[in-house]
Amino acid sequence: MPISDELMRALHEGIEALAWAESVLRDRLALHPADPDLLLALRDVRGFRERLSSEGDDSWYRGFAWAAYTGQDLGVIEEWERDYAGLSPYRNDPAESERSKRAAQFRALREFLRWYEAHFQELLDLNRRDQPDIPAV
Repeated sequence: MPISDELMRALHEGIEALAWAESVLRDRLALHPADPDLLLALRDVRGFRERLSSEGDDSWYRGFAWAAYTGQDLGVIEEWERDYAGLSPYRNDPAESERSKRAAQFRALREFLRWYEAHFQELLDLNRRDQPDIPAV
């Protein structure tokens, strides 16, 4: 089963949401530069975004990108989704629609990565059938 355009869009928009979260964390760090929780969160989101975006589309389509993320990453995405899907703690928050949009992108990214986790071997097999000179993994 090849990756659909919709699933690839979820991946790209999820990477965009990670970049947005990274900028939000940098803004918070500017106000609280010594906060260890913010420093760790920034490290995590940046590293995750870089790992996902370092794999080109071709790697994702062929099934080679399975090592770009872990089960722990899926749990972190779920946490971000929950955090951003909830109501803002600020009254009349102008960023409320942005938060909702990003929560949806995190959810779609998590769903894509779960799908990929379940189907990357099929993608590898399809790739091997298309290029029979590639040895089995």
